[in-house]
Amino acid sequence: MKIKSKLIGALLLGSFLFLDCSKATDNQDATLLSLINPNPENPSSTSNTSSFVFVNVRLFDKVTEAPGSGSGSFSDPQKAINGVFGCGKTCGSLDVYSLKSSATATYCKPNEKCIVLEVENKKIKNGSGIDFVVFENPFCLGGIANCGISHFMEPVIVEVSIDGINWCGFNPQYVGDSTSANLNNPNNWQRFAGREPVVYHQSNWTYSEEDIFDPTIAGGDGFDLQDPNFGSSGDGCTSVIKNQILSDGFIYLRLTTAFSRGFPVTPGSFDQASDIDGVIAKYVTDR
Repeated sequence: MKIKSKLIGALLLGSFLFLDCSKATDNQDATLLSLINPNPENPSSTSNTSSFVFVNVRLFDKVTEAPGSGSGSFSDPQKAINGVFGCGKTCGSLDVYSLKSSATATYCKPNEKCIVLEVENKKIKNGSGIDFVVFENPFCLGGIANCGISHFMEPVIVEVSIDGINWCGFNPQYVGDSTSANLNNPNNWQRFAGREPVVYHQSNWTYSEEDIFDPTIAGGDGFDLQDPNFGSSGDGCTSVIKNQILSDGFIYLRLTTAFSRGFPVTPGSFDQASDIDGVIAKYVTDR
Protein backbone atom coordinates (compact mmCIF):
# COMPACT_ATOMS: atom_id res chain seq x y z
CA MET A 1 0.00 0.00 0.00
CA LYS A 2 0.95 3.63 -0.39
CA ILE A 3 1.51 4.67 3.17
CA LYS A 4 4.50 6.99 3.16
CA SER A 5 5.51 10.05 1.20
CA LYS A 6 7.58 13.18 1.53
CA LEU A 7 4.50 14.74 3.06
CA ILE A 8 4.87 12.68 6.26
CA GLY A 9 6.61 14.66 8.97
CA ALA A 10 9.61 13.37 10.87
CA LEU A 11 7.59 12.83 14.03
CA LEU A 12 4.97 10.76 12.21
CA LEU A 13 7.64 8.76 10.42
CA GLY A 14 9.35 8.05 13.71
CA SER A 15 6.16 6.63 15.12
CA PHE A 16 6.19 3.98 12.39
CA LEU A 17 9.60 2.58 13.22
CA PHE A 18 8.26 -0.04 15.57
CA LEU A 19 6.37 -1.75 12.75
CA ASP A 20 7.80 -4.76 10.96
CA CYS A 21 6.88 -3.81 7.38
CA SER A 22 7.08 -7.40 6.21
CA LYS A 23 4.29 -8.34 8.63
CA ALA A 24 1.99 -5.38 8.23
CA THR A 25 -1.72 -6.07 8.38
CA ASP A 26 -4.47 -4.53 6.28
CA ASN A 27 -5.60 -2.58 9.33
CA GLN A 28 -2.12 -1.09 9.66
CA ASP A 29 -2.14 -0.25 5.95
CA ALA A 30 -5.48 1.49 6.31
CA THR A 31 -4.42 3.40 9.42
CA LEU A 32 -1.16 4.59 7.92
CA LEU A 33 -2.74 5.59 4.62
CA SER A 34 -5.35 7.59 6.51
CA LEU A 35 -2.59 9.57 8.22
CA ILE A 36 -1.26 10.93 4.93
CA ASN A 37 -4.71 11.05 3.37
CA PRO A 38 -6.88 12.33 6.27
CA ASN A 39 -9.79 13.52 4.14
CA PRO A 40 -10.25 11.03 1.32
CA GLU A 41 -12.75 12.11 -1.29
CA ASN A 42 -14.01 8.58 -1.70
CA PRO A 43 -14.43 6.44 1.41
CA SER A 44 -15.08 2.79 0.64
CA SER A 45 -18.72 3.11 1.65
CA THR A 46 -19.40 5.04 -1.57
CA SER A 47 -18.18 2.21 -3.77
CA ASN A 48 -20.78 0.45 -5.86
CA THR A 49 -20.89 -0.55 -9.49
CA SER A 50 -24.41 0.86 -9.89
CA SER A 51 -22.90 4.33 -10.10
CA PHE A 52 -21.10 3.35 -13.30
CA VAL A 53 -23.77 4.62 -15.66
CA PHE A 54 -22.11 4.45 -19.06
CA VAL A 55 -23.27 1.90 -21.62
CA ASN A 56 -20.72 2.14 -24.43
CA VAL A 57 -17.66 1.46 -22.27
CA ARG A 58 -17.15 -1.27 -19.72
CA LEU A 59 -15.44 -1.90 -16.43
CA PHE A 60 -13.27 -4.96 -16.23
CA ASP A 61 -15.70 -6.79 -13.96
CA LYS A 62 -14.36 -10.32 -13.48
CA VAL A 63 -11.36 -11.43 -11.44
CA THR A 64 -9.77 -14.33 -13.31
CA GLU A 65 -6.95 -14.79 -10.83
CA ALA A 66 -5.77 -12.92 -7.76
CA PRO A 67 -3.07 -15.08 -6.17
CA GLY A 68 -2.67 -14.67 -2.43
CA SER A 69 -5.82 -12.56 -2.04
CA GLY A 70 -8.03 -12.51 1.04
CA SER A 71 -10.87 -10.50 2.53
CA GLY A 72 -9.11 -7.68 4.38
CA SER A 73 -9.37 -3.98 3.61
CA PHE A 74 -6.84 -4.07 0.78
CA SER A 75 -6.76 -7.83 0.22
CA ASP A 76 -10.18 -8.15 -1.42
CA PRO A 77 -9.75 -8.34 -5.23
CA GLN A 78 -13.36 -7.22 -5.70
CA LYS A 79 -12.02 -3.73 -5.00
CA ALA A 80 -10.31 -3.93 -8.39
CA ILE A 81 -13.59 -4.48 -10.25
CA ASN A 82 -16.23 -2.65 -8.18
CA GLY A 83 -15.66 0.67 -9.94
CA VAL A 84 -13.21 3.54 -10.07
CA PHE A 85 -13.29 5.97 -7.16
CA GLY A 86 -10.28 8.22 -7.63
CA CYS A 87 -9.23 10.59 -4.89
CA GLY A 88 -7.71 13.29 -7.08
CA LYS A 89 -4.18 14.38 -7.84
CA THR A 90 -2.85 14.77 -4.31
CA CYS A 91 -4.34 11.87 -2.35
CA GLY A 92 -4.76 8.12 -2.55
CA SER A 93 -8.01 6.18 -2.66
CA LEU A 94 -8.99 3.70 0.03
CA ASP A 95 -11.08 1.67 -2.43
CA VAL A 96 -8.26 -0.37 -3.97
CA TYR A 97 -6.88 -3.89 -4.14
CA SER A 98 -3.23 -4.25 -3.15
CA LEU A 99 -1.62 -6.89 -5.36
CA LYS A 100 -0.54 -10.16 -3.75
CA SER A 101 1.42 -13.21 -4.92
CA SER A 102 1.43 -16.99 -4.69
CA ALA A 103 3.85 -19.75 -5.61
CA THR A 104 0.97 -21.63 -7.26
CA ALA A 105 -0.28 -18.85 -9.58
CA THR A 106 -1.18 -19.91 -13.11
CA TYR A 107 -2.27 -16.88 -15.16
CA CYS A 108 0.06 -14.72 -13.08
CA LYS A 109 3.69 -15.76 -12.79
CA PRO A 110 4.42 -17.61 -9.53
CA ASN A 111 5.55 -15.32 -6.72
CA GLU A 112 4.81 -12.12 -8.65
CA LYS A 113 2.38 -9.58 -7.19
CA CYS A 114 -0.31 -9.67 -9.83
CA ILE A 115 -3.97 -9.80 -10.80
CA VAL A 116 -5.70 -10.96 -14.00
CA LEU A 117 -9.01 -9.39 -15.02
CA GLU A 118 -11.67 -9.81 -17.73
CA VAL A 119 -14.78 -8.09 -18.98
CA GLU A 120 -17.18 -10.97 -18.48
CA ASN A 121 -18.24 -12.67 -21.74
CA LYS A 122 -16.63 -9.86 -23.73
CA LYS A 123 -13.37 -9.12 -25.47
CA ILE A 124 -11.59 -5.82 -25.87
CA LYS A 125 -10.99 -4.68 -29.42
CA ASN A 126 -8.42 -2.44 -30.99
CA GLY A 127 -9.91 0.94 -31.94
CA SER A 128 -8.98 4.54 -32.48
CA GLY A 129 -6.76 6.00 -29.75
CA ILE A 130 -6.69 4.63 -26.21
CA ASP A 131 -8.31 1.19 -25.91
CA PHE A 132 -8.33 0.86 -22.12
CA VAL A 133 -7.28 2.81 -19.04
CA VAL A 134 -5.69 1.36 -15.92
CA PHE A 135 -6.49 3.33 -12.78
CA GLU A 136 -3.93 2.55 -10.10
CA ASN A 137 -3.41 4.79 -7.08
CA PRO A 138 -0.48 7.25 -7.41
CA PHE A 139 -0.57 10.84 -6.22
CA CYS A 140 1.49 14.00 -6.64
CA LEU A 141 4.13 14.68 -4.01
CA GLY A 142 4.45 18.21 -2.67
CA GLY A 143 1.10 19.42 -3.96
CA ILE A 144 -0.29 20.40 -7.35
CA ALA A 145 2.85 22.32 -8.26
CA ASN A 146 4.82 19.07 -8.48
CA CYS A 147 2.26 17.09 -10.47
CA GLY A 148 3.95 15.64 -13.51
CA ILE A 149 7.45 15.66 -12.03
CA SER A 150 7.18 14.06 -8.58
CA HIS A 151 4.64 11.32 -7.91
CA PHE A 152 4.27 8.61 -5.33
CA MET A 153 4.15 5.51 -7.56
CA GLU A 154 4.09 1.74 -7.48
CA PRO A 155 4.33 1.12 -11.25
CA VAL A 156 2.48 -1.71 -12.98
CA ILE A 157 3.48 -3.90 -15.93
CA VAL A 158 0.52 -4.27 -18.30
CA GLU A 159 0.00 -7.32 -20.54
CA VAL A 160 -2.92 -8.77 -22.51
CA SER A 161 -3.78 -12.23 -23.79
CA ILE A 162 -6.31 -14.12 -25.84
CA ASP A 163 -5.80 -17.49 -24.18
CA GLY A 164 -4.27 -16.73 -20.77
CA ILE A 165 -1.06 -18.47 -21.86
CA ASN A 166 0.61 -16.18 -24.38
CA TRP A 167 0.96 -12.58 -23.21
CA CYS A 168 1.79 -9.42 -25.12
CA GLY A 169 3.03 -6.29 -23.36
CA PHE A 170 4.06 -2.73 -24.13
CA ASN A 171 7.83 -2.96 -23.52
CA PRO A 172 7.91 -1.03 -20.22
CA GLN A 173 11.22 0.66 -19.42
CA TYR A 174 12.66 2.68 -16.56
CA VAL A 175 15.05 5.30 -17.98
CA GLY A 176 16.13 7.19 -14.84
CA ASP A 177 18.87 6.64 -12.29
CA SER A 178 18.65 5.48 -8.67
CA THR A 179 18.03 8.90 -7.10
CA SER A 180 14.69 9.58 -5.44
CA ALA A 181 14.01 12.49 -7.78
CA ASN A 182 14.30 10.24 -10.81
CA LEU A 183 12.44 7.32 -9.25
CA ASN A 184 9.54 9.64 -8.36
CA ASN A 185 9.40 11.19 -11.83
CA PRO A 186 6.62 9.52 -13.85
CA ASN A 187 8.32 10.49 -17.11
CA ASN A 188 11.06 7.97 -16.34
CA TRP A 189 8.57 5.10 -16.12
CA GLN A 190 7.67 4.57 -19.74
CA ARG A 191 4.68 2.45 -20.73
CA PHE A 192 3.78 1.42 -17.20
CA ALA A 193 0.47 1.87 -15.42
CA GLY A 194 0.48 3.42 -11.96
CA ARG A 195 2.08 6.65 -13.14
CA GLU A 196 -0.76 9.17 -13.16
CA PRO A 197 -3.14 10.06 -10.30
CA VAL A 198 -6.77 9.01 -10.58
CA VAL A 199 -9.15 11.95 -10.95
CA TYR A 200 -12.09 9.95 -12.28
CA HIS A 201 -14.64 9.13 -9.57
CA GLN A 202 -17.66 7.45 -11.06
CA SER A 203 -20.08 8.52 -8.31
CA ASN A 204 -19.68 12.22 -9.04
CA TRP A 205 -18.40 12.31 -12.64
CA THR A 206 -19.88 15.24 -14.54
CA TYR A 207 -17.97 14.80 -17.77
CA SER A 208 -18.69 12.58 -20.74
CA GLU A 209 -17.98 8.93 -21.37
CA GLU A 210 -15.30 9.94 -23.87
CA ASP A 211 -13.56 12.07 -21.25
CA ILE A 212 -12.76 8.96 -19.19
CA PHE A 213 -10.15 8.22 -21.85
CA ASP A 214 -8.60 11.67 -21.74
CA PRO A 215 -5.79 11.50 -19.15
CA THR A 216 -5.74 15.28 -18.79
CA ILE A 217 -9.30 15.08 -17.44
CA ALA A 218 -9.71 11.67 -15.80
CA GLY A 219 -6.13 10.75 -14.97
CA GLY A 220 -5.07 7.13 -15.07
CA ASP A 221 -2.82 5.49 -17.65
CA GLY A 222 -4.16 4.77 -21.13
CA PHE A 223 -2.98 1.96 -23.40
CA ASP A 224 -3.35 1.77 -27.17
CA LEU A 225 -2.90 -1.55 -28.96
CA GLN A 226 -1.59 0.43 -31.92
CA ASP A 227 1.34 1.65 -29.84
CA PRO A 228 4.46 0.66 -31.82
CA ASN A 229 5.88 -0.86 -28.62
CA PHE A 230 2.94 -3.21 -28.22
CA GLY A 231 3.95 -6.82 -28.77
CA SER A 232 7.66 -6.21 -28.28
CA SER A 233 7.54 -7.75 -24.81
CA GLY A 234 5.64 -10.53 -23.09
CA ASP A 235 5.64 -14.30 -22.68
CA GLY A 236 5.03 -16.08 -25.98
CA CYS A 237 4.10 -12.90 -27.84
CA THR A 238 4.88 -13.93 -31.39
CA SER A 239 3.98 -11.82 -34.39
CA VAL A 240 1.07 -14.19 -35.00
CA ILE A 241 -0.30 -13.66 -31.47
CA LYS A 242 0.18 -9.90 -31.70
CA ASN A 243 -1.63 -9.67 -35.04
CA GLN A 244 -4.45 -11.84 -33.74
CA ILE A 245 -4.96 -9.46 -30.82
CA LEU A 246 -4.88 -6.46 -33.16
CA SER A 247 -7.51 -7.99 -35.42
CA ASP A 248 -9.70 -9.93 -32.99
CA GLY A 249 -9.10 -8.32 -29.59
CA PHE A 250 -8.03 -9.77 -26.24
CA ILE A 251 -9.78 -11.33 -23.23
CA TYR A 252 -7.33 -11.29 -20.31
CA LEU A 253 -5.54 -8.33 -18.76
CA ARG A 254 -2.56 -9.07 -16.49
CA LEU A 255 -1.33 -6.37 -14.09
CA THR A 256 1.96 -7.04 -12.28
CA THR A 257 3.84 -4.87 -9.80
CA ALA A 258 7.01 -3.74 -11.59
CA PHE A 259 9.23 -4.55 -8.62
CA SER A 260 8.26 -8.22 -8.99
CA ARG A 261 10.25 -8.31 -12.23
CA GLY A 262 13.36 -6.56 -11.04
CA PHE A 263 12.52 -2.93 -11.75
CA PRO A 264 13.72 -0.41 -9.15
CA VAL A 265 11.99 0.06 -5.83
CA THR A 266 10.17 3.40 -5.69
CA PRO A 267 10.70 5.59 -2.60
CA GLY A 268 8.22 5.35 0.25
CA SER A 269 6.37 2.22 -0.83
CA PHE A 270 5.29 0.20 2.18
CA ASP A 271 5.20 -3.23 0.54
CA GLN A 272 5.92 -2.65 -3.18
CA ALA A 273 2.44 -3.85 -4.07
CA SER A 274 0.58 -1.80 -6.66
CA ASP A 275 -2.98 -0.83 -5.72
CA ILE A 276 -5.63 -1.31 -8.41
CA ASP A 277 -8.69 0.94 -8.34
CA GLY A 278 -10.18 -0.32 -11.61
CA VAL A 279 -9.81 -0.66 -15.38
CA ILE A 280 -12.14 0.61 -18.11
CA ALA A 281 -12.24 -0.58 -21.74
CA LYS A 282 -13.45 1.53 -24.63
CA TYR A 283 -14.08 -0.94 -27.45
CA VAL A 284 -15.90 -4.03 -26.19
CA THR A 285 -17.67 -6.74 -28.15
CA ASP A 286 -19.11 -10.21 -27.55
CA ARG A 287 -16.73 -13.15 -27.68
